[in-house]
Formats: sequence, structure tokens, C-alpha cells
Amino acid sequence: MKATYRGASDTEKQLVLHFSACRFPPASFVKRFARQLAEQVAVTGTITDRQALRLAIEAYRYRRQMPAHVGPKTPPEGYETTRQRTEAAIAQARINEMKEQAVEQPAERTLF
Repeated sequence: MKATYRGASDTEKQLVLHFSACRFPPASFVKRFARQLAEQVAVTGTITDRQALRLAIEAYRYRRQMPAHVGPKTPPEGYETTRQRTEAAIAQARINEMKEQAVEQPAERTLF
């Protein structure tokens, strides 16, 4: 499926400009993404919906390195933090453990 490009809004252009100035881990995806997107928006002024979503997610992660008036204040819809994923995985593991214990121990029968 071919990507559909649209014109980047003024807010997205500002966000790309400040996001690309952040410091990133060496040789990371987000560093390559920021540089590539900054060049793309500067040259063509376009962005895809998937790039806009990734920009919102990563800009939220790096919001402390951007000016307060530019960086996002709330996480994008559907954004899940590492802590939330970890807590969900722990809860699921406990549920699975309880199910295994219920299978291993047969229920006690009473006559009356």
C-alpha cells in the first residue's frame, strides 16, 4: 500500500522543527526519523498520517527537551507507557498463575 502524503499543518511544522533539535541516543530509530522528517517537511512540506502519529508519540516522549509552548501537554490517543505495559504484563501473569493453580487443585467435595 502506497503512503498518502498530505500538507503538514503549521503546528506539525513547528513540532518537527523543535523535535529535530532534541538529543537522541546514538544510531537510534528516533534520531533517523527526526532527521528524515525534518528534511522531508522542509523540502516538500508534506507528511503522512503514520508519520504524524509517530511524531506525536515521540514528541511526547521528548517533550521536556522542547519549548513548553510547542511540546505536547498530553499523550496522543492510544499511547501506552512502558510502565503501563509492564503492569499489564504482571497482572496477566498473575491471572495465568491463578488459573494454573485452580486446574492443579481439584475442588473439595462435600456430601451435604
